[in-house]
Amino acid sequence: MKDEQFMLPIPDGGELAVIVDRPQGAPLGRVILVPPFGMNSERMFPVSYLLVQNGFEVFRFDPRSAPGGHSSGAMVDYTMSGLVDDIHVVIDRVPDAILVAISLSARSVTRALAHRADWHAAVLLTPVVNSHFTVDQAIGWSVFAVRIAGEALPPDLRILGVPIRSTCIDDILQHDLHDVPHAIADLSRCARPVTLIAGDADPWVKIDEVRETVDGARRAGRPVTLVTVEAASHQLYRNPVLALKYFQTAAQECLRVVGRSVERAVAAPFSEIVSAAESVRLRERAQ
Repeated sequence: MKDEQFMLPIPDGGELAVIVDRPQGAPLGRVILVPPFGMNSERMFPVSYLLVQNGFEVFRFDPRSAPGGHSSGAMVDYTMSGLVDDIHVVIDRVPDAILVAISLSARSVTRALAHRADWHAAVLLTPVVNSHFTVDQAIGWSVFAVRIAGEALPPDLRILGVPIRSTCIDDILQHDLHDVPHAIADLSRCARPVTLIAGDADPWVKIDEVRETVDGARRAGRPVTLVTVEAASHQLYRNPVLALKYFQTAAQECLRVVGRSVERAVAAPFSEIVSAAESVRLRERAQ
């Protein structure tokens, strides 16, 4: 793991840090991992490890807003449209890849993929289709209702304890990234297969809205698949067992879209993943 690291220039200034994890032997395909809100590429090690064990070459990157990451920018300046721009930069460097994203980042991925065709597939975990609802749940009060009513928000907000500027709410509204109809519109423009892996009782992502989005894209003739997981939680990194279930399902879907047998998917135990992560840390300290 961590076989290569490089920086990608951003058109409007700055750089994105990318880590490449390679399997033994020729890869079955390439995967771009997009971290969820408030996380960096290092936190994506578990899902990257599983994908590498299943034969994929993985490119995990730090968005400009990733806390503790090595890209330009700061978490306080996070915007969903900014993440869309970052995704475009990485796909330019790694075309024909499978995009794997989690939670709010999945919505930025569908926006980016709706406007290009040089990608292989997308696998979206706990996929947000109604940013208005999910962000309100994460913040704990109805920030969108306040803003839509024309009232001012405080200059700073906290999402999951992470400080960001409240202008991120205006960004979501201005770029039509807030509701199900626009999520359907973007998914309906996606030219390649997309799989949404959603919890059937996720309190922050309504399964009925995910089904509505999938059905809308299917009516447009798009190859969209919905996989449901028994889950009444959204924050995967607070529940390692649930996270592993989602990550293993993602690995199976990546195998499926490259034409390989899902039944032969490697399912590494969590203890093995933890041990591998510790080995990487020890190797870095020794360098």
